[in-house]
Amino acid sequence: MSKTPQQWRAELGLDDLEKKNFLDRGFLTAVLAQESGGRQNAVSSAGAGGLFQLMPKTAEGYGVDRFDPQESANGAAAMYADLRKKYDGDLNKMLAGYNWGQGNVDKAIAAAEKERNETGRPVDWQSKLPAETKEYIKKIRGTMAAQSSAEGRYEEAANYASGTDSPALNAYSEKNRVKARNGKTRNPLGDKEDDDDNYSLLREMIQEDPLQGILLMFFMSMTGMIDSSDINNLLGDIDKLPPEKRQAALDSLSEGDREKYYSANRLKEFSKDLTGGNFGEKAAELAERFLGQKEEKNNCGDIVALSGVEQGQPWCGGFANYILGSTMPGVYKGENFNLAINYKNYGEKFGAFHKNGDGYQPEKGDVILFSREGGSGHVGIVTGRDAAGHITYIAGNDGNKVSEHSLKDDGKLLGFTSSREIANAKGITFDVAVANAPKLEAGVELANFSKFPENVRNAVAGLDLNHDGLIASQEVAKASGQTVAEVQAALKNQGVVPADTGTENLYTAIAAVAKKSSAAEMSRS
Repeated sequence: MSKTPQQWRAELGLDDLEKKNFLDRGFLTAVLAQESGGRQNAVSSAGAGGLFQLMPKTAEGYGVDRFDPQESANGAAAMYADLRKKYDGDLNKMLAGYNWGQGNVDKAIAAAEKERNETGRPVDWQSKLPAETKEYIKKIRGTMAAQSSAEGRYEEAANYASGTDSPALNAYSEKNRVKARNGKTRNPLGDKEDDDDNYSLLREMIQEDPLQGILLMFFMSMTGMIDSSDINNLLGDIDKLPPEKRQAALDSLSEGDREKYYSANRLKEFSKDLTGGNFGEKAAELAERFLGQKEEKNNCGDIVALSGVEQGQPWCGGFANYILGSTMPGVYKGENFNLAINYKNYGEKFGAFHKNGDGYQPEKGDVILFSREGGSGHVGIVTGRDAAGHITYIAGNDGNKVSEHSLKDDGKLLGFTSSREIANAKGITFDVAVANAPKLEAGVELANFSKFPENVRNAVAGLDLNHDGLIASQEVAKASGQTVAEVQAALKNQGVVPADTGTENLYTAIAAVAKKSSAAEMSRS
């Protein structure tokens, strides 16, 4: 059985195991994510097996069945407790001992000490480690940093990220250290600053170390640290890597992670070519296309997990997250994960939740909450109404077996969150949001204006920014006295591609295009 690391964390009581064995919080979850990705029957080419990839002799030594999830966790916790004692809590030595073997680590430490005595120069024992073990340490520390940051433990995140030679992680470390010094706390309903920092880290990591970047992307997506529109942009970054570099990273992924990557890419491509109609129609069409792709696993398998479903979170909510984040990023970007975590509160936060019978009716693209026979709750994306007038919806729980359901057969409407009202509450006009999603061609841009460098903000001072920094071609055209077609052509000439949404490349291109503004237009603010 394959579950997300966060699901196993709750089911196996990993936090309690860490306390019992004096290990750092989130440590075992990070190790599990790296070792098996949550696949309890995984077996490596070297013969390691189970969630924590224990070797047969190691499992025997600790008296555990390595393919039993709980026993595998108990064995790993006991082994790391021994490593902690042996290496006096040195995290890198503990990780190296688990990955490379304690005997090898002891030899590396001794060799470094001998060289230091002979030359009189300090020698880092880690310079003696094989490349694979160095990468292992980097990946675990990166995951622990991301996990700590997601839980608002910024000082810990800074410490974990600083223990590697990765420039991207070092930058992430400093950002978290600043947050800790400033006494920052994380907003449980979504934290834009944290989400932006996570996205920046992944973009840099994909260039620096594609394999680690992809794995860290999977981990962050499963813990709600990035949303589906970020994932789509990151997949675009991966696509633009040199072919040999990209393929080497993909070849190093486990079979399950490789399928997850390709599944995500398929959904990204579906969302790119949806044209015409309003947001609700786009959301419904994307959901129907996805369910029609004959995914191997029920509940839309990997994509639902990728979109942020962890222990206690519904598959249906995860599916709704991904669809809404892909088709209306101007409304749901950075916050769509919270729809599954706390659907009702999310709607209420923006004054957009309506109870059944209060006079409001859901539209296409809204998310309904309803009860089913037996009292269980369910979430679905509204697709319209059937011939009898009953609400139809897609929930993503039945693979490709059924694409659409009707409340006539499935239950009673409790309430719904209105996407249109959320858009209005966030200061994004619904028509503008629709115009920018989901076909992100060169020339149709979603970008946060506050992030623009000062010279870019000055260059586009004539833009109408009444909808929270949503930049679109028609606005650039209006400010610069050009037609939309001219703006789109100019941006394409600047090298803007769909994956550049919200990137420095896009900012630079917009600045270059907007410089054609007249002096009168430039003087407006």
